[in-house]
Amino acid sequence: MSSAIPADISVLTGPVLFADLVNWGLFGALTVQVYLYYISFPQDKPLIKAVVYTTYSIEVVQTALATREAFRILAIGWGNPDVLVTVGWLGITIPCLVSVLTWISQMFYAWRIWILRRTLWLPIIIAMLSLTQMICGLISGIHIQLIGILAEVEARTSKTTTVRLVCALVCDVVIATSMLQFLYGTRNTAMQRTQNIVSRLIKLTFETGLILMLVAVIDLTFFLAFPQNNFFYAPSMSLSKLYSNAMLVMLNVRIEVVGGRSKNPRVDVELSDATISTSLPMPTPYVPGSTPKASLTFDG
Repeated sequence: MSSAIPADISVLTGPVLFADLVNWGLFGALTVQVYLYYISFPQDKPLIKAVVYTTYSIEVVQTALATREAFRILAIGWGNPDVLVTVGWLGITIPCLVSVLTWISQMFYAWRIWILRRTLWLPIIIAMLSLTQMICGLISGIHIQLIGILAEVEARTSKTTTVRLVCALVCDVVIATSMLQFLYGTRNTAMQRTQNIVSRLIKLTFETGLILMLVAVIDLTFFLAFPQNNFFYAPSMSLSKLYSNAMLVMLNVRIEVVGGRSKNPRVDVELSDATISTSLPMPTPYVPGSTPKASLTFDG
């Protein structure tokens, strides 16, 4: 262990601070998404609720461990150069938990694709790619914890990390392509009242898929190109939150705001094998001397 403070200390501590700030920001967005889901869709299937709340619970653990690592490096280990070269809980925080959360999100999309398209070959491909990335993530996490030295992580885990990120990237491409193809076909044959939400789903699918693929590419590039610093921290740390937020956004897209700018007061959304209808009453004109009333009904 070196006792001298490295000259490039900012490339070791800066990414850790930035990653923790981004991680907490995305966790705050996820918390809002989960709350909106909780109050808006109490009639969803138990399986969907289990996926949402299990994902959030694991994200709480991941955020706590990531914060603990940032506190260890930037507070407890302040002025101690040895802290900068040890991995701490890095193997658990990023490869293990991130790969598990990625697997949950991608398997949820595989289930949705099977429900919507009634074909098995696409979900099987997605499941195999997602399972491969999770296994590689768990192997990488265990190796990182056993290695213990940050400088040796890239050299000894580059293969499993590369396979994990490439499999996740290809899986995202398959999911996005399949969803976009189905949604475009649905929009062309859908009733007028469903076209608005289908268009929103198309936009969200494209945007979230593009963001996830871009972050995965940046993560892999930083990990392989800069093995002696912590540039990979921020994209690696944010991947799980991006997957979780993308999944919740796709679920919460069914929410309609009373008195908003939407021209469709009623929207039918096929979430699973049953159709979930959200009924939004039109506002009643106010009559002087009467008591104004407001109501919001969800038909499940």
